[in-house]
Amino acid sequence: MADSASISRNFCLRGFAVSGGIAIGRAVLFVSSRVGVVHDFIAPDQVGAELERLARASVAAARELQYLQREVPPDAPRELAALLDAHLLLLQDPEFNAAARQWIRERLYNAEWAVATQLEIVVRQFDGMQ
Repeated sequence: MADSASISRNFCLRGFAVSGGIAIGRAVLFVSSRVGVVHDFIAPDQVGAELERLARASVAAARELQYLQREVPPDAPRELAALLDAHLLLLQDPEFNAAARQWIRERLYNAEWAVATQLEIVVRQFDGMQ
C-alpha cells in the first residue's frame, strides 16, 4: 500500500483572474463559509461601546470597499466590480446591520461574533435558494 504522502492528486480549478501576473505558492481551498473570529461575550455595560465599535468598523470597511471600487483596473473582469458591489450592499443593508446589533444587545456578543453570526444566517439563506 502506498504512503499517503506519495500519492499525488491532480485537479483543475477554473475561475477568473482578479489581478495580472503569476503567483507561485501552495493553494489552499476553504470549504467552510465560517469566518474565524474571536467569540467573546461582553458585559452588559459594554453594549453601547460595542455598538459604537461596530458602527466605526462598518464605516471603515465601507470606505475601504469604495476605495477598492475606484481602483479596479479597467481590464479587470467585471465580476470583480460586482463582487465589491455585493460586499458593499451587504455591509450597508439595514436589516443585516440591525440583526448584528441585536446579537450584541440581546446575546452580548462582541461585534465580530455578531457580524459573523449574521453572515452565517445570510449564507444559509442563499444556500437554500434554487
